[in-house]
Amino acid sequence: MDGGPSTAYVNITSLNSHVSVKNSTFYNGYVSFAVSSPTYCGYDTIINSIIWGGDSLQLETYNDTLTVLYSDIQGGWPGVGNIDVDPLFVYPDTGNFQIGWANWPTIDSTKSPCIDTGDPNSPLDPDSTRADMGALFFNQRPVDIKDIQINPVQYSLLENYPNPFNSSTTIRYTIPTASPVTLDIYDILGRKVQTLLDISQPAGEYRVIWNANKVGSGVYFYRLTTDSNSISRPMILLK
Repeated sequence: MDGGPSTAYVNITSLNSHVSVKNSTFYNGYVSFAVSSPTYCGYDTIINSIIWGGDSLQLETYNDTLTVLYSDIQGGWPGVGNIDVDPLFVYPDTGNFQIGWANWPTIDSTKSPCIDTGDPNSPLDPDSTRADMGALFFNQRPVDIKDIQINPVQYSLLENYPNPFNSSTTIRYTIPTASPVTLDIYDILGRKVQTLLDISQPAGEYRVIWNANKVGSGVYFYRLTTDSNSISRPMILLK
């Protein structure tokens, strides 16, 4: 950037144009908005975003008029709906920038302040709640098991999401024909921790939420067993 700072982790430079950043997460380094020539003045916006985790300086401008709305900015920034509160990422040092809510749906201190605090005029999140701040919304769908109505051609056990996770995670699997289905959780020593499912199901793709509030951090395995298959995957619980 001509004449601008040179140490920002993210430099956004425009020339007589409008840059709009929405539903984004910047972590461990500040962001700089700049117009490359003082002849022009930029009019840029940040909406529903999180800038967190670096030094005290998180956001700066150069020859630019920046509007920030409904965003979580470390160190604060003027604008409607902005906050300056730890976003409670699940485990950012591993690249997991999912905002957390360990005791969902109980409203307490484990709920990220970025949940349901985005721009009320933005489209709703996929779970039909008010937009969250950041790149990854927190799923507040009330159901634990959901048939997604597809016709799978094979047995599969998909990676849980999020992973690593804090207290709850979603496990998905598919079965191509009607079958008895058991879904168990094991610890790293092979001891069964919990049976999440033990029923007969028709062909389809399914989703189950494991709430791990009663167990400690560590590596666990989830195993899908049907009448003809057994598949296991690891997952990491971090509290």
